[in-house]
Parts: sequence; C-alpha cells; structure tokens
Amino acid sequence: MVETLIIEGSIGGIPRKKYWRPDGQEVQSIPAMRLTSKGDSRDANYDNGWLDSPPTELKITCPHCHYWHDTQKEVDECGVKIKARQAKFDRLARKQVKGEVKQKDKEIDTLRSELSELKDMVAQLLKKGEQ
Repeated sequence: MVETLIIEGSIGGIPRKKYWRPDGQEVQSIPAMRLTSKGDSRDANYDNGWLDSPPTELKITCPHCHYWHDTQKEVDECGVKIKARQAKFDRLARKQVKGEVKQKDKEIDTLRSELSELKDMVAQLLKKGEQ
C-alpha cells in the first residue's frame, strides 16, 4: 500500500501573507511591496480591496465587474452600467467593421478591374504573336 503525503501550509520559497477579500474568502499571496513618491513602501495588494483581517460585514461579489458591492441593488446597477457600456462599444465596433468592409470592397473592385485590364492586354499580345 502506498501512503500519500499531504503537505499543508508553507513549504518554503517566497513567504506568503494571509489576506481576506471583502466577501470573506481567504487569500494567501506574496506581499506586493511598492515604493511611494514619499519614499515609503506600501503593499499594493490592498489596492485590490484585500484586508489584513477577516471582514466583519461581508460584501457581495459582483459577477459583472468582479469587485465587491454593499447591496444587491448596487450589483444590479453595476450590471446595467456594464451592459450599456458593452452595447456602446459593440455599436462602435460594428460601425468600424462596416467601414473596413466597405474599404475592402472598394479595394477588391479595383483589383478586379485591374485584373480584367491585364487579361485584355495578355489576350491582345497573344493575338499579335499568332499573326
């Protein structure tokens, strides 16, 4: 019988620090130390909204922006804003693609006309060669 060795906790390497997300989930991560303009250092993981200790009031994780909101109403409003922004960019992308397609159609038409001219020239040269 083979025994399975289960290792829990730190097993070496870069030391990790324990953080908590506002929704109560525990995260172990390497402190991301950054220098400030004043010459001090700070942990940039706090910019993600992570906390030093477990939160007393849990926040709702937003499925739209992947951050946290205090109420379900804020989550719903965030979803509406993001869907509106996405619709706006979809319209802009469709307009841009439509313009690119028109440009490509013009280029293709130009190439077709040039190709037909070349075919006519080749046909004329072949007729002169036969005479």
